[in-house]
This record gives sequence, C-alpha cells and structure tokens, in this order.
Amino acid sequence: MIIIASHNEGKIKEMKEILRDIDDEIVGLHQLEMEDEIEENGNSLQENAAIKAQYVRKRVKSGVIVADDTGLFVEALGGAPGIYSARYAGERATDKDNRRKIQEELSGKTNRKAYFKTVICCIDEKGKEQYVEGRLDGILLTEDRGENGFGYDKIFQPLGENRSLAEMSDEEKNKISHRRRALEALKEVLT
Repeated sequence: MIIIASHNEGKIKEMKEILRDIDDEIVGLHQLEMEDEIEENGNSLQENAAIKAQYVRKRVKSGVIVADDTGLFVEALGGAPGIYSARYAGERATDKDNRRKIQEELSGKTNRKAYFKTVICCIDEKGKEQYVEGRLDGILLTEDRGENGFGYDKIFQPLGENRSLAEMSDEEKNKISHRRRALEALKEVLT
C-alpha cells in the first residue's frame, strides 16, 4: 500500500494516476480518516515533505509513505512564492487569490520565467527516508487560461508548449509535469 500524505484531491488523483502501475492500493489521508492538517513549517521543499511523511509514519505503521511539497519559483520575484506557493496570498487564500497576487506583482515586468519544483520524501516499510525531485520550466501568462488542473496551472505555460497546464488534459499534463518527473524518479527507488 502507498499512502499519499495529502488531503489535496487534485494532487492525490494525479499521483494515483502516475503510480498505479507499481501498486494498486494507493490512498490519501482522507481515506485513512486522518483529517488533521499537517503544519508545514520547514524552510525548504525537502523539509516540508519530510515533516508530512514523518507525521504520517508516526500514525500509520505500515505501507509506503509518499509526501511531496511543490513550489512555484518566479525569477522576477526573486524565487517567490517558492515554499509559500499554496498560501502566497494568505493562509486561507484560494488558488485564484494566489494567481491574482502573482499577476499583480508581475504587472509591468517582461521577465515571466518560472518553474515548478516538486520534492518527494518517501518512507519505506523499514523507515528508510529517500528523496527525489522533479522540475518543469515555463513562463507565466498574463491571464488565466483553461479549466483543468489546480493551483497555478491556469497561468503556467511549460517551455515548448503553446497552452497552459490547465488547457491540457490530465493525461497530457501528467506526461510532462514536475510531479510526474519526481514520481518517475520515485518509481525507480521503489522498484
């Protein structure tokens, strides 16, 4: 069994899709009735992923724990929002609030280079921690485009593409995403 240390339905769905060929039993925290929020107070993506994985391992003694942290790093904003991507516009901010804040801060700037980075902490059945990561480079669009995805997908256009991540089908996005790249590296660790 693989336990995804998240309550985010979009993330769980994406990770299940990518990992299903190595394990057919993949669950998120809601399926384990773990409703408490895990405080991410680390100073890096790796620290936050470890915090989540270790928290779940203390409560669930079997299974492989997979926890990730992902950030959007914007060159013109000195790497912001980075580890604060999910709460960039405030603790209770919606995805739309976060996108709006970035658009306001990029107003008048020509450099719209950005990248997504995912770091995964995996704790195996024996308690061994391993880390993998994935990155997707692109640019930020000036307005929302598309209806799929979550987070910043509506304004992120990967390099070499003419569509935002939200304009792609789940299958198309999952073939190129930062999370996919990290999960492919994880599959090598797990098999």
